[in-house]
Amino acid sequence: MDAKEIKQALIAIHPNLTLALVAKEAGIAATTMSNLINRRFTSKRGALALCKALAKTPQEVFPDVPMYAVPVGSDEEAQAILKERLSA
Repeated sequence: MDAKEIKQALIAIHPNLTLALVAKEAGIAATTMSNLINRRFTSKRGALALCKALAKTPQEVFPDVPMYAVPVGSDEEAQAILKERLSA
């Protein structure tokens, strides 16, 4: 999604839902959120907060930014794999 599509998707959810509000809830500056959607720099925390607000995956919102991809699986699965490999 580009910046315009992201803003339109937020407004479609609620007319008062803005990037500034999402940024505030995520604990980042509004300018950071603006730079994020315009692809000027990256912020995984901001990207994931925005994706949650939109109820979309990072791959849907930011398909061009691989670092935002959320790994499939749980922390428990990862811990089990690590424990198994370290005990061998």
